[in-house]
Amino acid sequence: KLTEVAESGEGVTRTLESLTEEGMIVGTVSYMSPEQGEGKKVDARSDIFSFGAVLYEMVTGQRAFPGESNLAILTAILREEPKAISQFVKGVPQELEKIIKRCLRKDRQRRWQTMTDVKVGLQDLKEEMDSGSLAAAGMPQPKRRLGLIWAAVLLALVAAFAAFLWLTHSSSKTPPSPMTAIPLTSDPGFEMAPSFSPDGNQVAYVADGGKGDWGLYIKQIGSGSPFLRAKSTREEIGPLWSPDGGSIAFLRGLGPDKAAVLLIPALNGPERQLAEIHAPLDLMEELNGPFLLWLPDGKWLVTSDKGSAGEPFGLFLVSVETGEKRKLTSPPAKWFGDFYPALSPDGHTLAFTRFVSDAQSDLYLMPISSNYAPEGEPKRLTFDDQGDKMPAWTANGREIVFVHGSEHFHSLWRIGAFGPSAPEPLPFAGVGEGATSPAISRQGNRLAYMQGLFDTDIWRVDVPDYGGKAGPPKMLISSTRVDHQAKFSPDSKRIALVSYRSGNSEVWICDSDGSNPVQVTSMNWPFIGTLSGWSPDGERVAFSATEQESSAAYSVSTQGGKPIRLSEGSAPNWSGDGQWIYFSSDRSGQAQVWKISARGGTPLKVTLNGGDLPVESKDGKTLFYLKNGGLWKVSIQGGEESRVLDSIYQNCFAVGHKGIYFIPKADETGVLYIQNYSFGSGKTRRITEFPKERYVGYGFDISPDERWILFTLDSASMGSDLMLVENFR
Repeated sequence: KLTEVAESGEGVTRTLESLTEEGMIVGTVSYMSPEQGEGKKVDARSDIFSFGAVLYEMVTGQRAFPGESNLAILTAILREEPKAISQFVKGVPQELEKIIKRCLRKDRQRRWQTMTDVKVGLQDLKEEMDSGSLAAAGMPQPKRRLGLIWAAVLLALVAAFAAFLWLTHSSSKTPPSPMTAIPLTSDPGFEMAPSFSPDGNQVAYVADGGKGDWGLYIKQIGSGSPFLRAKSTREEIGPLWSPDGGSIAFLRGLGPDKAAVLLIPALNGPERQLAEIHAPLDLMEELNGPFLLWLPDGKWLVTSDKGSAGEPFGLFLVSVETGEKRKLTSPPAKWFGDFYPALSPDGHTLAFTRFVSDAQSDLYLMPISSNYAPEGEPKRLTFDDQGDKMPAWTANGREIVFVHGSEHFHSLWRIGAFGPSAPEPLPFAGVGEGATSPAISRQGNRLAYMQGLFDTDIWRVDVPDYGGKAGPPKMLISSTRVDHQAKFSPDSKRIALVSYRSGNSEVWICDSDGSNPVQVTSMNWPFIGTLSGWSPDGERVAFSATEQESSAAYSVSTQGGKPIRLSEGSAPNWSGDGQWIYFSSDRSGQAQVWKISARGGTPLKVTLNGGDLPVESKDGKTLFYLKNGGLWKVSIQGGEESRVLDSIYQNCFAVGHKGIYFIPKADETGVLYIQNYSFGSGKTRRITEFPKERYVGYGFDISPDERWILFTLDSASMGSDLMLVENFR
């Protein structure tokens, strides 16, 4: 495989398509360098490691890193040193052993740095062997053995030189064109949930035409207007083309927690209901992704459902002929459940998303038999508190494209399906692009996805005296990109926020009136999950970010500089005295609140029955946190945990001296509003409400003097288009 070329002025890199066997991890595992096995960027020194592994095997007849499985081999490459050559072959020149050993060093900085250096070393070795002055390890060298060794060296050099010529010749050819995304649709409103026909030339999707009139559409790629196939007063969800191309299956909401599985001919004919299922329609309408999966024989569908109302969601087989259901997966009892099924091209591995809660999820893989029965327990593929979902297999079955992030801050990533590899963002649908619902054509050359058209700004509202009326909210901080999660400094003079205005999710700080914005992080690749708060001295800001496969808590100086990693977890927040940092982590198997000394050390568990987004009270006696959609509290000294508020919308709450300011979930009319809960009276009062049909996003705070509330509001120009990548690979 051709290594990545150096970045040009435009920052573009290119890679030739892998030529390795199916199931391998970007190459033959036995000869893979440590950095390649870890999914890091590789260069020519990786090939020098592989050359050393080949030469070791030629001389000894044994592999440098043996193992019974790919995982065992990779573990040996990353952690173990190869056995000394002298253990297998007597009379091998010590200099040859040194050359091979230096090729195989784990640290690429300590390897030979160029193949020219290796060549010179081998030439010197040959001259010494020919002169008879070379010392061997163990015993005098028989002449025939020396000849065989030198023949092996020459053979390896010829192979390396041939590979060099091929790579040089290949790299001189016109490189493959970069993957770019172009609009497939551009109508007003929302177009969502693309699905390719079996020949890859048509796409089925749902759209509302900008007027809330939902329908199921079919569009020929490269043609003009789409064809309206079905229309309903309710939103259709996640259409999916059948394997033979004759039918399209989709879901339609029947109420707050029910949906119908429907089947409609692709061209003409009435729709038919197959089954009724439990369905969290708020989650489904948020992403509108592939909640259905056709199995290859066309006789069964897979969808999420419950055996009873009290169970978590599992994956179920649904018969296309009879509507019969069979359970496939059984997540832990207190978890939210399993969604987004996707089957590998060979039909043997089921990928899906398992949710701990409606905001925490990861990808899982489960082997299945030819008759669609589980053949083992699901194995976790990603480890990320921010949420990984909606897997789509590449045509060769080696990788999975998936959605990373939450709410409107999704991006598309890819990860190797088998074997250790780090996920990587796709360059055309990265952090902050609002990309979701990936679909890959059966031929593998086309990728379609939904691109959100979305922008949010920071607004401020004055807090009235008790019993008074709040003034109208006003926009405080805005840009053409997403700005959210604003937090006041301890002296109320500055505001920290997360903004995408630089093209990535980064922490910014500005004055309290929104002026003088300054970027304080330049992390480039992580997704900023939660900006939680300031240190008591106002010198640092705490936040969480996606770090390869997991979420980690960080703090950064308000003057900028490199962030400090605090611990694995999310939503870090300081105690009032600055001695502790609270954070959320599922390291014990369930999301709990933990704390760690601000100076470092061993984390201590605070909650016992679940918890997220911890905030200490102003008097330092109580810890507030989210659980099961509501707000809970527990004494800092420990003790009984109790519910304070039943309903919190989008993590929107802030703890003041006098009470708690929060946004409850929308009422029956769909209206959202800010409330205040008084510590003294235990009563709540309404402060202000938001305009209907506006999105209120993550981020909510009260100034330390309780004069102002900051919140996130959309720019009133929401929508989505479908995007198409023609040369996907």
